[in-house]
Amino acid sequence: MAEQGCDLTISIVSFNTKEYLKRCLQAILSTSGRLRVHTIVVDNASCDGSADMVASEFPHVEIIANQRNRGFAAANNQAIRRARGRHVLLLNPDTEVQPEALAGLVEFLDEHPEVAAVGAQLRNSDGSIQPSVRRFPTFASLLHAHTLLGRLGILRRAHDRQRMRGFSFNEARRVDQPSGAALAIRRSVFEHVGLLDEAYFIFYEEVDFCRRLAAANLPVYFEPRAVVIHHRGKSRQQVEADIYPIQLRSLLHYLRKFAGPSATAAFNVFFKPLLVAEVLVGLLDDWLALQRYVRFRPNPYKAWRKRERLRARWRFLGQHCLSFLRRA
Repeated sequence: MAEQGCDLTISIVSFNTKEYLKRCLQAILSTSGRLRVHTIVVDNASCDGSADMVASEFPHVEIIANQRNRGFAAANNQAIRRARGRHVLLLNPDTEVQPEALAGLVEFLDEHPEVAAVGAQLRNSDGSIQPSVRRFPTFASLLHAHTLLGRLGILRRAHDRQRMRGFSFNEARRVDQPSGAALAIRRSVFEHVGLLDEAYFIFYEEVDFCRRLAAANLPVYFEPRAVVIHHRGKSRQQVEADIYPIQLRSLLHYLRKFAGPSATAAFNVFFKPLLVAEVLVGLLDDWLALQRYVRFRPNPYKAWRKRERLRARWRFLGQHCLSFLRRA
């Protein structure tokens, strides 16, 4: 890693989010105040001119332009290796830090040397609170979240517990896992637990990292005073139909790593057929919803979202279902 020379290194992984990235960088510039901030944008082979925009409009920002999409974990690791700050902030390009957010995250880590990482309070585009903390997933919570059991309301309690329903977002608290959309990490921690696991292309890499911090008894906190607007999933929306199998691969890698291959294999006996059943039922449900948003209650955005979900389900069934069922 580079020599320490500032308060905070901000790592932003970008993929075809030019306009959001521009707003993200402008917000950093206008709110950093007296902080010594080192910002790195890792562009994952965008085709919308993101890298050129950063180079021309934000010359103080370090840009790493990948020739191919290396995924979220690997791209963040590129920035972490070049970090100069005492702390590293993993920040999504579809975010806008609010006044005092950066200073609040740095101060929290400086004032609590035992804390390894701290997550910001995320807010939706309209300013409402965005749930951003969770417990580590369990077999029961995953069955509810991804399979037909969730549609039937089975195992809802496990799901709600994992999602921390009723969490108070107005006080700093120790948590299992804050969202990786705005997660500040003490830079020295990487020397103890390693970088992000690059076996995850996207999804579960921050869960994995926080799980390793927990195993090393390194606390992770949520800090409500550090407010960040998160416009949610703008990179993913561009490739919605391709994301689902990637998410499942990441999930199964996480389970094999932390629950073990034998327990994961036993879990898959129930999980995989119930997941395929949910995809099939979801096809009909999404098709009916699409008709509603096209014919009866026109809503172009919701209709587009339903079309993307239908494409994702069809593509999964046609191109990925057999390999998913066969994969150990």
